[in-house]
Amino acid sequence: MSSNRVVWTGKRCFDAFDEKNRLTKMDASATYGGTDTAPSPMDLLLMGLSGCTGIVLTIAMETQGVELDSLEIRSEGSRTDDPGDYARMQAIFEAKGRGVTHETMQKAILDFVLPKAPVFCTLSRSCPVSLGYELDGEVLFLNPETGDFAPAKAA
Repeated sequence: MSSNRVVWTGKRCFDAFDEKNRLTKMDASATYGGTDTAPSPMDLLLMGLSGCTGIVLTIAMETQGVELDSLEIRSEGSRTDDPGDYARMQAIFEAKGRGVTHETMQKAILDFVLPKAPVFCTLSRSCPVSLGYELDGEVLFLNPETGDFAPAKAA
């Protein structure tokens, strides 16, 4: 079982400590009486999605013999008005390096991220989480019903 400890430091600010006593600061925006000096807990959810899926993606690429030079994960979420929870989230992977192809990216997402990224699996139980990747300037998103990837639709 995982555990943590969160300590109020004033206004809407908190210091969070994990099991190894590593510090993460949290704060609320001024709208909620905070000082906006650290990520909000909702920001940390998105960061957790990016970090977790990124870790799993690097394992998947390594397993496929891909030599990554860089990896950036961009995540975003649309929130409801009240209570402000996420109605939907998405993460887009942009990897560069020897062996980064449509095939290796799609295999990494389908065979590793979808079934093995614990933050993705947890969050996707409560709201839709779209996964996609960018390669050669084109963003492709996974259709979870078909397992196919298709270009992002213009808004």
